Amino acid sequence: MSSPHEAGRVRARVRQDHQPARRLPPAGRGPVGTCNILSAEPKNWSEADAGAIRAYASALGTLLWIVADAHASSVLASQLQYALEQRVVVEQAKGVLMEREGMDSRQAFERLRATARSSQRKLIDVAAEVIKDAG
Repeated sequence: MSSPHEAGRVRARVRQDHQPARRLPPAGRGPVGTCNILSAEPKNWSEADAGAIRAYASALGTLLWIVADAHASSVLASQLQYALEQRVVVEQAKGVLMEREGMDSRQAFERLRATARSSQRKLIDVAAEVIKDAG
């Protein structure tokens, strides 16, 4: 997974017939790239132009951080949902072992884990097999 810093990074390709006129870092929580303003011909930039460019760079930086945060939140939500779904299967398999083998919750989990390790399989796969065999 990429970090929010990497997710917000901006890359720009400059054509040979354009010359970078101003290069300002976007504002925000830290550098996310540069905001390059290009002109086909040399230009004398006024302070008002520079101020407008700074304002645009700041807005762009903020937008990039918002997108990076949204992406990170989405990834985390997906990971949590996946973990919850796996947990349900493991808990069901533990219940099957507890009922069938007369063991407590910890013993049932240890049995699932030991079986997964000894067979070089994922715990979730062993748990699903226990449930399937019980059904």
